[in-house]
Amino acid sequence: MESKERQAYWVGVINEARSYRDGISAYLREYKISKPLYYSWFRKLRHRHDSWSEDLTHAGRKKAGGVTKGETEVSSKPARRKFTRAEKERILKAYEAAADGQKGAVLRREGIYQSHLQKWRKELAAGGAKKRGPRPNPAASEIKQLKAELERTKKQLHRANQLIDIQKKVSALLGIALDSEDQAED
Repeated sequence: MESKERQAYWVGVINEARSYRDGISAYLREYKISKPLYYSWFRKLRHRHDSWSEDLTHAGRKKAGGVTKGETEVSSKPARRKFTRAEKERILKAYEAAADGQKGAVLRREGIYQSHLQKWRKELAAGGAKKRGPRPNPAASEIKQLKAELERTKKQLHRANQLIDIQKKVSALLGIALDSEDQAED
């Protein structure tokens, strides 16, 4: 085939693949055409065909219902499952009501383990789920209050010591003798 004939052939293949009901990949598999070969010809011929570049943008793919490069159907990070109190009670009742051979089926259906049931029984008996994270120190508020009081008394002591120093200086200037008890404290 000559170059023009080859290009006409590939234009026909590309147009058929783009309009194929199951998508380009399915077309390439069905007609046993390699993806690298298809896309190499597509890149070479794309600039001559404006209609080919219209739906290559992300917006065009979204309009067509396709998945764009950044999108995935499955989230990259699984979300933690959270069960409400009602769900926990329902699952526990279903487990208890199941026959001995069917208890495992209940666990598989709900996607949980026996350890979940044990934990939930304890929680429901205690009146609810425990909050996650570090436990608050019950004496923390009292400690905070005592520290604030200590700071206030330190400030008061400092002021009192300053006043005593001033009184000593004034008594020395005036020549007033202090009692022996006051001097012993110094």
